[in-house]
Amino acid sequence: MINSGITLYGFYDDFNNEGDDFTIAARGEYAGFANFMSERFWAGGLCYPYRSSDKIC
Repeated sequence: MINSGITLYGFYDDFNNEGDDFTIAARGEYAGFANFMSERFWAGGLCYPYRSSDKIC
């Protein structure tokens, strides 16, 4: 589980993101901190997960 810090917040037996995502901390001391998650993970309410697209408009 990733939330708004620079390390994992804890562990959870479910996921809401497939991995290969960037996360950006939303609030707190580490607001704006960017990280890359290569495996499936649970994103808490204090981080924004983003996935890049290989589609070109």
